[in-house]
Amino acid sequence: MPNLRRAISLLAAVVIAPALNSVAHGQIVSISGQKANQCGHGGVVCNGSQPFSLTELESGAIQLPVGGSQTPEFVIVNDTGRPLTVLQFSYFGELAPNAGMTCQINGPAQQDFGSCTVIATDTAGAGTNNLTGPVNTPVEFTFVSSSQQAGIPDGVTFDIKTAGFAHAGQDQGYFTGNYKPIGPPSQ
Repeated sequence: MPNLRRAISLLAAVVIAPALNSVAHGQIVSISGQKANQCGHGGVVCNGSQPFSLTELESGAIQLPVGGSQTPEFVIVNDTGRPLTVLQFSYFGELAPNAGMTCQINGPAQQDFGSCTVIATDTAGAGTNNLTGPVNTPVEFTFVSSSQQAGIPDGVTFDIKTAGFAHAGQDQGYFTGNYKPIGPPSQ
């Protein structure tokens, strides 16, 4: 009987454990309610004590870094001069080979946006809200208001929140507008 247990344990170590390690881990990028009053606390990242500018993010003038097994939540202000009914930005950088990518709309942001999609070249699930790994970068995110939603008004803040970017340092990159910026990430 001890040999049978040993054989089962060996089988589990050889067959099951590697399969568990290859399971795709999902990086999540979501739009949620603003936390401007929490700048600098608990992973909430601002431009000093102020929110980051959406105009600068969309133009590629700023890059919001993700890496070092951190999952920041960036506070953004809609400073476009108009209601924001379509939000588009991209992730540039590296992802672990078994990484997936998902977009979500959470909390109060559900009143502003009705759907989101993620797109990456030659990646399964492109055009849905869930890419399955391996994910090729850049990854483009689009959040859209429905016809019954007014979007995020000018001057109002919201958050771009991340989760799951923690593959022992393999996930290194940044978010910016849908333009490939030149140079290292800035904050």
